[in-house]
Amino acid sequence: MKVLVAIEDEQSSDKILDFVFRHRWSAQTEFLVVKVIEPLMVGHAHSVLPSPVVLEMMEDARKVAASAVRHVALRFRDQYHSNNIQEIVEEGFPAQNIVDIAVSEKVDLIIMGTHARRGAERFVLGSVSHWVAAHAPCEVLIIHPRKSIKPENPAHPNELALNAS
Repeated sequence: MKVLVAIEDEQSSDKILDFVFRHRWSAQTEFLVVKVIEPLMVGHAHSVLPSPVVLEMMEDARKVAASAVRHVALRFRDQYHSNNIQEIVEEGFPAQNIVDIAVSEKVDLIIMGTHARRGAERFVLGSVSHWVAAHAPCEVLIIHPRKSIKPENPAHPNELALNAS
């Protein structure tokens, strides 16, 4: 099984890891830890800054993203004592990049968080998780930021029943 874990910020990463670590995965499970940073584009508040400043800001964002991905990947390696962990940092539009990676890597499951925005805020800012769920080539598991997900079968509290066929 190949699982793409899309991270955004520390809070959502912790929630995702809490969920993943509460479940048993086969020793052959491969995890892809993915972070997509959005480019600063014309119309963005920072786009009025001189070009070298914008380039420096993007380089800083890449370094922060790589560090976050490395941190999550290390936690996976510690938890599962496995080297089946890929670290991926891309620049682009998160929803599209996540789906593109899922397609190219033949991913069986995407696990990601959500901000749980509602109303006008969701209309204006959109929903990455909703778009991914609608366009992904595989199952998508969305971890809510304020809810805890528990395994369904209390007889096997650490087993996640996923059909990866």
